[in-house]
Amino acid sequence: MLAPLGAALIASCTRATPTERIRLLAPAGGAVADRCVVDGDSREAQRLEAGEETRIRLRVPAGAVLRYAAATPAAAPAELALTVTAVGSDVAVHDAVAATGRWRERTVDLAPVAGREAEVVARAGGGPLCWGAPAVVGAVRGPSLVVVVLLDTVRADHLSLLGYGRPTTPALERLAHDAVTFTDAAADVSWTRGSVATLMTGEPSMVHGVLGRDAVLDAAYPTMAELLRARGFRTVALSTNPNVLPVWGFARGFDQFVDVDAEEWTANADAGRVLAVARDTVQAAEREPLFLYVHVNDAHAPYDPPLDAARRLLGAYSAEVPGRNLTPSSDAREVAGAVDRYDAEIASLDAHLGAFFAFLGVADRWRDSLVVVVGDHGEEFRDHGGIYHGHTLFREQLHVPLLIKLPALAGGGTRVDAAASIVDVLPTMLGLLGAPAADLPGRVLVDGRGRALPGSSLPRFATTALDDTEVYAVDDAATTLIIETHPEPSTSLFDRTADPRQRRNLADREPERAARLRRLLDDRLVAHRRGWHVRVCGGADSTTVRLRISGMTSGAVERIGLEPEDRAEVAADGKTVFLTSHLRPQQRQEEFFGKLIRRPRPDTDELVFADGAALELAFAGPAVPVGRGLTPPGTAAAPLVAVSAAQALVPPVYVPTCPDAPAVLVWKTGPVAAAEHVDPAILDRLKALGYAH
Repeated sequence: MLAPLGAALIASCTRATPTERIRLLAPAGGAVADRCVVDGDSREAQRLEAGEETRIRLRVPAGAVLRYAAATPAAAPAELALTVTAVGSDVAVHDAVAATGRWRERTVDLAPVAGREAEVVARAGGGPLCWGAPAVVGAVRGPSLVVVVLLDTVRADHLSLLGYGRPTTPALERLAHDAVTFTDAAADVSWTRGSVATLMTGEPSMVHGVLGRDAVLDAAYPTMAELLRARGFRTVALSTNPNVLPVWGFARGFDQFVDVDAEEWTANADAGRVLAVARDTVQAAEREPLFLYVHVNDAHAPYDPPLDAARRLLGAYSAEVPGRNLTPSSDAREVAGAVDRYDAEIASLDAHLGAFFAFLGVADRWRDSLVVVVGDHGEEFRDHGGIYHGHTLFREQLHVPLLIKLPALAGGGTRVDAAASIVDVLPTMLGLLGAPAADLPGRVLVDGRGRALPGSSLPRFATTALDDTEVYAVDDAATTLIIETHPEPSTSLFDRTADPRQRRNLADREPERAARLRRLLDDRLVAHRRGWHVRVCGGADSTTVRLRISGMTSGAVERIGLEPEDRAEVAADGKTVFLTSHLRPQQRQEEFFGKLIRRPRPDTDELVFADGAALELAFAGPAVPVGRGLTPPGTAAAPLVAVSAAQALVPPVYVPTCPDAPAVLVWKTGPVAAAEHVDPAILDRLKALGYAH
């Protein structure tokens, strides 16, 4: 145990003023719009054509260096020439580098111009090139290394760290001696992209909305990388999963984002490969403050462990063991083989993690680093009749590992049984770095001395909406409620203590407990969905729908899914909006079982506005069917449709889905009565539409 004085010094160290780091492309710490991708390595960069130059003025801090990279996306050879000149004198620092088809890193000592105003001139010679993420870096203060390791598809109950019968994670057990381990940590989405969006923003999935295969992280939510870069860190991401790439918005804030063969989905034993790149990145950074995100994908299907790792864990093992991939018709033998393969994948990635952590120790970067190891979701092996992940919210898909190693090993060996959430990771990191986290909904889990802060993250909420599924979950200290609305409506209630594996559904036997949790879920959803919604649905062919919508109480309109050619104009009185929706089938990029594909999808445009007693919709031109609240679209529509709040009210957990043909859906989300007080006629309509059972 640490002495109290030592612990106090550790807390003070982790909250020190961050390193002074001046980014030349965005001196105020803001975003840089342009990126260059060279050999799978995406970096914020300025593109310079042959002969073009850029000039930037800044004050150079004492002890500073200039770090940058250069590469060319073209075949022609190029050279980047840099000059840093003290303003009003001939004192200058010069550097030049040949730009090739791979990024070349440079570090330039700025001692001759330190403490002075200087002009930086970068000039491209010979051909076009990219000047990648240049930064002037001052003295190091506080922890100089922050590492987040994301363990993709690792369910917590398959870790020997947490009591699993097979020795799958000896390296994580060693890490636990230096770290705080959370035994009841949960994701709030059961597949990668949405879960990583939660991790990166600290915002719940019900807020950021990254739930579908074509979903992109909205720039409105600051990311972990942006927040740490503002604290003085160089930011680097290494991803091995095509769900976490720049195309989905995850590069925002990262100076460097490396796709480590993310599309090589047929060979998932990649921890060795990605952690080798991580070692190179740490070495290249030297003592510059570095935030490194490492996404390890080994445990994801197909389950294909290295033979040596499988034999160390399982004894006899052959690559012919069944279960490399599962299907809905896989028999018990295939599922058992898949579990063996999956466990061996975890053991393999654990060994590589152990080697990486040992490297940090040898490199003298371990003791004073902040390291977070966390899972994004788990995996199902017929636990509840299904396979893989993303379509349900049972515990095997949400219970994930979470370990936090603090600088100076503060709190090492502590195990915390109180409920934690992936929503808490970012505010906890910011708290340990001395940054404010008041605007984030999660809680800080530990203080700078490694002491678990009182409380828990209950109630916890989760959702998924992958491949036409729609499922919600909430749990408190005693109970878990899971509501599926698509494709098969169902309600499940489980006792968290007596039935941790969620085998006995109590929903029918204990309706009061179910209703209590349902109210919690409704209240949470209402906060994000309250108000009127008008969704215009497209079909397989192009069409245009023009609407006049009257009855708003103010001019505040949220626009969802509108393309540049669509128009939503609010009248001067703030009570009417004119919508022109050009519905064209959209070619959207999606991730589908490891491949990035483009797939046509019907277009949808949606407007959301504040409460009002009723809405009136008038078509300007051809009309399409209109569905009012829980009433599906009919075969025809009147030129004028009036919808009262009572007609349109939809319980918050339900979101109407578009039909296959053009239509307009109108609904209102707001507080609803407890389930036992629902009007029987409304309940019958819900059942007829598949929303209730």
